[in-house]
Amino acid sequence: MKAFKLFKYELLNVLRNKWILFYGGLLFLFSLALIWIGGSYSKAILSIANLIVVLIPLVSLLFSVVYWYYNESYTEMLITQPLSRKSIFITRWLAISLIHSITICLGLILPFVAYWALSMGVIINILIGLILCWIFTGVGSLISLQFRDRMKGFGFSLSLWLFLVLIYDGLILTLLLVLKDYPLDMISGIIGVLNPIGLSRVLLLVYHDGSLLLGYTGVLVQNLILSFNGILIAISILILWLVIPVLLGIKKITNRDF
Repeated sequence: MKAFKLFKYELLNVLRNKWILFYGGLLFLFSLALIWIGGSYSKAILSIANLIVVLIPLVSLLFSVVYWYYNESYTEMLITQPLSRKSIFITRWLAISLIHSITICLGLILPFVAYWALSMGVIINILIGLILCWIFTGVGSLISLQFRDRMKGFGFSLSLWLFLVLIYDGLILTLLLVLKDYPLDMISGIIGVLNPIGLSRVLLLVYHDGSLLLGYTGVLVQNLILSFNGILIAISILILWLVIPVLLGIKKITNRDF
């Protein structure tokens, strides 16, 4: 019962943040603009797929970091109450993820509903977006507990996002160029699978048949997935990315001296 009340208060606290409305409105306008500019629902869905794997991790990561830092006094007050630290972390992670999930669903579905164009492709986009939202909310929560200094926390969050979105592919490509005389395609594909953003992009574009937009590492990961029928493996890795930051966050908040 205490955990349920805490979850309710966390939900209300997250809902009071006006950035949620701005985020939902931004997704809605982006989706509407892509439908209108593209002139084709299939092109719009593919463009939104690329938007999802870049924007949703960034917003989920930064929002969770900001929320934890700017509610630090509230967190310390909760810890003084007869509440387990585990329940405090889990309820907050669930509340942030749930509100963001509802925002993502409404922001991405409503434009297609308005055009009577809701399809399985849109649903797949949303499902991958929700997975990324829950993953990076957990990662952001862990970062805010790991770094007491806010600037370090923000800096590490942005650096992590940039690394996963841009630098990761470049490092793998550099590795292949340096060791081009060795058969490293399979190894590179396996390394590429370890990046949740890259893996989500591959899953989306494999479904939408957009292999030309995958990038070099993405093509290697796509070949790995299709060769071994590894969709379940890919989903399992995403689930690990979902679970591990939460477990580490629970351990961190349990052992942290506030």
